[in-house]
Amino acid sequence: MELYSITFIFLVIITLAAYYTVLRKYQWVCLLAANVLFYCAAGPFHILFILTTSLSIWSGALFMEHMDMKYREAKKNDLLAKEDRKKLKQSNQDKKRIILLLILLLNLGFLRGSNTGTCLDTPE
Repeated sequence: MELYSITFIFLVIITLAAYYTVLRKYQWVCLLAANVLFYCAAGPFHILFILTTSLSIWSGALFMEHMDMKYREAKKNDLLAKEDRKKLKQSNQDKKRIILLLILLLNLGFLRGSNTGTCLDTPE
């Protein structure tokens, strides 16, 4: 689907109509559905790209939340000295930065390896 096609204009009009007629807390569903429809129309690879990217970001965020919960539990432990709590906090932040970097590299690598990453292509 081209951005200047009549199909795209209809998609935008229908999306706007649906967005402003549903309840505010469900408006994100309209945008998500329009996004999925647009990528499905562009081809099956594009929906694979969106699903892979979404899944990697979601799983990384869940893992970081799990790390935060473990840190909060350990922090509640009164047996830890102040210096140990600082080290634990720094270690937790370092691990979260590594996870974030890995997710970023994974998604940029996937974008680079696909045809959707034309903005990252080097000129010949």
